[in-house]
Amino acid sequence: MTVQPHPSADADPASLAELACERSNLYGFFAAVFSNEASDEMLELIKSPDFLEAFFDAGGQFDLEFLRRTNDQLREELAVEFSALFLGPGEHISPHESVQSSSGGGRLWGPETSGVKNFIEAAGFEYKNSYTGLPDHIGVEFEFMEQITKQESEAWRKQDFEAAVNVLDIEQTFMKIHLAAWAIEFCRKVTKMAEHPFYGELAKLASEFLESEKDELPRRLKLASEKLVN
Repeated sequence: MTVQPHPSADADPASLAELACERSNLYGFFAAVFSNEASDEMLELIKSPDFLEAFFDAGGQFDLEFLRRTNDQLREELAVEFSALFLGPGEHISPHESVQSSSGGGRLWGPETSGVKNFIEAAGFEYKNSYTGLPDHIGVEFEFMEQITKQESEAWRKQDFEAAVNVLDIEQTFMKIHLAAWAIEFCRKVTKMAEHPFYGELAKLASEFLESEKDELPRRLKLASEKLVN
């Protein structure tokens, strides 16, 4: 789930398109985990055999008691945990870059907020009119990576190596100056503070996935650049 092979220099575009699609799905999954309370759809997904196989292979741990609970029980428990972790009142872990960034002032609507918004809009995306949250919420940043890796997958599928270089450059830059710069440590904090295995284990996997992406994106960009000139 979070471990992936290094793309080799002779990797074919179809394989790279599939890998980008899988990564996009993971970004989308983590966006859903951190954006809202767990839905029935989310609970059905994490109880599915395919998800659990990948989850356990990646080192995740859910006890059987957790898996035996009904969706109604889990939804109630996870709603309480979601509020305690990310909303408050009381001590909580704000899921916003401006609060968590080591270079920020530890407050909402810091300079990082406009930085994220400007970056996303410069990349050709816009915030939905229905969105009422802050631009630098971790769910937004994961969702942006979900969408941009979809574009990467399409570029590989079409063997449009120039487009692949362009989107990978966007991915690498955003990962370096925004998402990986704060969200890895954010996820570690969640793992330590969480009382429920759902958020603790999924935050652990999210941090490992982001570490992997941070390391692999320069290699993927180099590979795309080599295919462009060859």
